[in-house]
Amino acid sequence: MAAECRFDPNRFRSALQAAGLRQADVARALGVNPASVAGWATKKPPGRENLLRLAKLLGVSAEWLLGQDPPSTTAPAADTSAAAPTVEGTAEPTVPIALLVDALHIAKQNADALRELVDQMRRLIDRLPVDGR
Repeated sequence: MAAECRFDPNRFRSALQAAGLRQADVARALGVNPASVAGWATKKPPGRENLLRLAKLLGVSAEWLLGQDPPSTTAPAADTSAAAPTVEGTAEPTVPIALLVDALHIAKQNADALRELVDQMRRLIDRLPVDGR
C-alpha cells in the first residue's frame, strides 16, 4: 500500500521551531497572509508552490512536510555546511538566507509601491491652486 501523502501540521510546527521562526516570519518571507500560515499549522495545507517555498525556507524537504519520510520527533537537522551561514562569536540565532532574500524582495516591492504613491501625490499637489487662483 502506498504511503499517505498529506501535509503534516505537526511537522510544520516542529520545523518552524527548529528554524527559530514564527508564523509571522514565514508569512512575511513567503508573501502570504498570516492567517494562511496559521491554517497550515492547524488543518489547511499550503498549495504546491507555497509548500516548496516553505520547505526551502525551513530547511526541510517537501516530502518530509508531507509525511513521506520516516517520522521523527523533530525536524531534520539543517545542513550547517551550506544552509544558513552563522556569524561567529554571537549568541544571536541565524536567519536562513532564503528568509533574507524574500525579505529584500518584499522590501523592494514596498519601495516601488511607495515611489508610485509619492509620484501620485506630486501630481495631485501640482493640480492644487496656488495663492487662491
